[in-house]
Amino acid sequence: MVCSGDIGTITQTGIFTALKEGQGQVVASAGGVVGTAVVVVTKGATDTEGPEIQVLFPLEGQTIVEEQVIVKGTAKDPSGIKMVLVNGMQASYDPISGTFTSQSVKLLPGTNSITIIAEDNLGNRTTKIININKGCKVVIKLTIGSNYAGKTSCDKTEILRLDLAPFIQNGRTLVPLRFIAESFGAQVDWIEDASKNGEGTIIITLTKSDGTKIVIKMHTKVKTVIVEKTAPGQFVPVTSQLEMEVAPFIVKPSDRTVVPIRFIAEGFGAEVDWDATNQEITISYLP
Repeated sequence: MVCSGDIGTITQTGIFTALKEGQGQVVASAGGVVGTAVVVVTKGATDTEGPEIQVLFPLEGQTIVEEQVIVKGTAKDPSGIKMVLVNGMQASYDPISGTFTSQSVKLLPGTNSITIIAEDNLGNRTTKIININKGCKVVIKLTIGSNYAGKTSCDKTEILRLDLAPFIQNGRTLVPLRFIAESFGAQVDWIEDASKNGEGTIIITLTKSDGTKIVIKMHTKVKTVIVEKTAPGQFVPVTSQLEMEVAPFIVKPSDRTVVPIRFIAEGFGAEVDWDATNQEITISYLP
């Protein structure tokens, strides 16, 4: 597809962009069939709008644990896209789908600003900035029968002390509720029963770095658990009712409430690994 008269250009997808006033002829061919059309360009309203940019990954405010990230999105304009830059580096662009893919962008600890610039064939530019977080996975290691645990984050390790060592009962590993919840940065609320019998309701609330809110509600000696998850930007939680194989209970005389570690950890979106040889539990999660 060509245009005579130097009055404009035509993209691979057939989009004509006027460059100056005048008259020319467009010639297109396909499968041996040739078609022509006269194009007249007259002065009219000037296009000063830049391309429309949409970032598909990563999303604004998202936490990334990798050292680098590849930005993907779309850039579209009626005149066609001349180029897309991500943090000053040329991104690959597919004019058919209108999608772009950046080169690897290095991330530093904390908040990172990524700048996307798209320029159309008329020289108009649009700039979009997104902010993402460079996070570190947290790894907690506990050993059955030991009152000490290791917690590692961003290559920093600290030793934590438990009031009650993890133990196994009915094939399930149990740990002090407050320790495991607060290790995740969660808040624990205790509401004693009106009968003052020592039993009560436990409410664990965790707000993750991406804005997700998780609330776990349980009662001592009861296996039924209510889990409420509220996604970022939402106000109504998604509620589910689950059954634990071992109900939380209070250990005497220490008066520590214990819970199945796998149920709580996975409820917070963590991964749990069990090393039977060393009797060690490893919990990995993104805050």
